[in-house]
Amino acid sequence: MKFRLIYLFTILPILSFGQIKKNRPLEIKVDYGVYGKVKNLSFSTRMKNYPFNKATKIQLISFDGYEYFDIDTNSKTLDNMPNLRMPICLVPATEIRTLNMQQIDKLSSLFYNYDYIRKPNIFGDIKCYEPRNGILFLDNKDKVFALIEICFDCEKMHLSNPKIKIGSEVSSPKIALIKSFFKNIGIEYGVTKKFKENFN
Repeated sequence: MKFRLIYLFTILPILSFGQIKKNRPLEIKVDYGVYGKVKNLSFSTRMKNYPFNKATKIQLISFDGYEYFDIDTNSKTLDNMPNLRMPICLVPATEIRTLNMQQIDKLSSLFYNYDYIRKPNIFGDIKCYEPRNGILFLDNKDKVFALIEICFDCEKMHLSNPKIKIGSEVSSPKIALIKSFFKNIGIEYGVTKKFKENFN
């Protein structure tokens, strides 16, 4: 009996601790900070956020941002895009990937479940904003009603509407996770291929 009590109070807590450690979500250490999964919001809860709640289709795209700087100021917005003076609205897409439900689940989790566990003391320098990628939210007429324009080089986002909710603040780790998501979906330009002349 005494042996059983010793087992319960010594061995089992060690096993339990090992199990908890094994199941902890991936954490990213950046500039002395720690970034990882801080919430466990369900898929249905995440889908209540705009623009996910209005979208019938979500697409990841890449585009040649360099073309934008050569376009005349009177250039028209692309047919299915909002009338905004943003590169993503003026330049045809180089690559397009439409997300399935599993992929939407993953993307929304990156938006709403991940944040700093401990914020860093040091932040990197801000580089020039030259977007090459974006996330499109389309309605039932296949028209884009909301979009997120992304520059993975300088790790910044521009939102087409202040109503767009992306969970926690935009940060380098969040952008890094989204960049990895783009790569896994198969988007290359702006992710693993930097310039159009290298895109074959």
